[in-house]
Amino acid sequence: MIQQRIRAGECELLWSSSLDFENSQNPFEEHLRAIREWRQLAVTCVMADAEVVDLAREAMVFGIGEYDALHAASAIVGKADILVTTDDRFSKRLRQFGRVRVLFPMEAVSCLEKWYED
Repeated sequence: MIQQRIRAGECELLWSSSLDFENSQNPFEEHLRAIREWRQLAVTCVMADAEVVDLAREAMVFGIGEYDALHAASAIVGKADILVTTDDRFSKRLRQFGRVRVLFPMEAVSCLEKWYED
């Protein structure tokens, strides 16, 4: 549902240069191409500049790994409304960091569908 909304232009996808780098390391050509297609749907791409790197370092204090910290920092700098993840550990630590709203996919869907109000 989230992907459908992005394709329909009902939700905006934020991208980052960190995602580009991480994807370039993907050993599976089919996955690499599929992820590149999503990049084309992004409304903006946040570059890993000094602001992003400094913020990522702050996030790492909460036990967030280097790449995940760069993703989180990019979402924050890009002013994302939510960061969607399936990673429970990342979610818990990012919630402790407290700088971006992090949701699991079903939580994000319920938010988009307004199944309940916060």
